[in-house]
Amino acid sequence: MIRVHGELDMATGDAFRRLVSSTIAGGHSKVVVEMSGVTFCDSEGLSALLDATRHAEAAGGLLTLVDLHPRVAKVIRITCLDRCLHIAAPDAS
Repeated sequence: MIRVHGELDMATGDAFRRLVSSTIAGGHSKVVVEMSGVTFCDSEGLSALLDATRHAEAAGGLLTLVDLHPRVAKVIRITCLDRCLHIAAPDAS
C-alpha cells in the first residue's frame, strides 16, 4: 500500500509516477493507493493517476485507489475518470 498526502499536482505528479513505478519494479504489480490525505488534485495529478494505472496494467496488475478525499473524488467523477480508474468502494478499504 502506498499512502499519499498533500497535493497531487504539477509539482508532485512526477514523484508519484516514480513511486508507483518503483513499487511495480519491486515486484508489486497490484498496488493500493490510500488517498485520504490528498486534498487537491489538478490535471497533472489526474494524468499521473492515469499513467500509474496504465503502468500497473501493463505489468499485469492493478492500481486501486482507496479512501478518496471528497474533493478529489468529485474531480475524478466530474472528469469521468471514474470510468478509467479503479476506485474501491468506501467500505472496501
